[in-house]
Amino acid sequence: FSTQSEMVRISQVNATQPTVRFFLLPVKQEQGFTITVRTTSGKYYTKSSATAVGTSEPNADYLTTVSGVSNGTTCKPYYKKYKFGAIATARTQNWMAMIPGNVKFNHLSLPGAHDAATSGCTSYKDYTICQNITVEELLAKGCRALDLRPHTSKNENGDPTITHASYSTNTTLGGNYEVIKRFLTANPTETVFVLLNEEDATSHSTTWSDRVWNITNNYKDIIASYGWKGNLNPCRGKMVVIFREAYADGTNADDLGCGRVGWGSSFNEKSICFGDKSKSTDSYTLWYQDEYDTSSSSDKMTNLTTMLNNYISPNEKDATRLYVNNTNIAKFSIFGSSTANTSLASAVNSAVLASDVFTNHTGRFCIMMTDFLFSSSQKGDQMFELIHQQNFKYVYQNRTRCTATSGSSTEAAVSSDEYADDSQVYVRGL
Repeated sequence: FSTQSEMVRISQVNATQPTVRFFLLPVKQEQGFTITVRTTSGKYYTKSSATAVGTSEPNADYLTTVSGVSNGTTCKPYYKKYKFGAIATARTQNWMAMIPGNVKFNHLSLPGAHDAATSGCTSYKDYTICQNITVEELLAKGCRALDLRPHTSKNENGDPTITHASYSTNTTLGGNYEVIKRFLTANPTETVFVLLNEEDATSHSTTWSDRVWNITNNYKDIIASYGWKGNLNPCRGKMVVIFREAYADGTNADDLGCGRVGWGSSFNEKSICFGDKSKSTDSYTLWYQDEYDTSSSSDKMTNLTTMLNNYISPNEKDATRLYVNNTNIAKFSIFGSSTANTSLASAVNSAVLASDVFTNHTGRFCIMMTDFLFSSSQKGDQMFELIHQQNFKYVYQNRTRCTATSGSSTEAAVSSDEYADDSQVYVRGL
């Protein structure tokens, strides 16, 4: 089998002798290549060739007609047998490198951090802290969606402070952008979804709009313009940004390729607008579930499963919708909750992990914002695995589903790759 996509699925590899034969057809690979094998247990094995592979001399025995490839560039197939070592490398910093670039962004399942920067909170810590590691650590461990909340009036030289309610995380919007930029520079195969909200405000402030726009404008080079609309590849090494407030009503020039959407606290369908000053007149639809003021984890589970069953599943291949499903809850009293956030997160995360609705779901999860992502005490580490692994259940499932035709060894059968924007997959009879 060979494919124009970036991934081919291989089965029946002997676990005690992980040896795989690879053939590359029919174009010479001038820059070499890297082969990465991901096992069902989530481990990775990598082998690389830095030199060109394949031969440039065409041979009739190996010629095949491939759309977009002229006969002059066909070549003998490159063949090599690799035996992978016994030591698998951890791959959390760049796990998205394993996702084919022509997969739609909104078909991904992204593990996200609700109130991502709150590990820096020093006041009412039981109720303000929703993550126990920094944004830098979250990204390094594999988190790919961040909920950041700049405050209207709190700022450092015009750089809005990130808060939970009115309580400072001791970080700023620009400081977090800088962390994201460093991460993406070091890991250019990844993308980070950023959801911004005007925190601790009952009505939207144009002062907030302008401050946030000014800081965001400094990082426009790493914003994937309207990135949620397209494929993963143009988003690699960049942020995909959506504002939960209509920030384009200030004095700024345009929306920088970010989306904006009205937000509530329950189920909602909202049209992502591009702002009056935007260069685009298109619209998109974001569906979200953010019912946080609930009396129990079972109430939250009802909302989570309703979102998954009634909204996401019927639209598995819908390219015009983005989904955000928040797992966090709070029981309000004097502030935040009468129950510590750690206990609430443990209850909800445990319920999700025990739910057949989630563990047996065959479609995408899309973006899931979770409290205490990666924390073993709150089962946040298992939540990451659940969401992250969904990409390999859904995005990779039967990507190379082809029907070969009988015939000579030079005959190729073609079928559509259903999850990759109608990319063509080629099968060569042997």
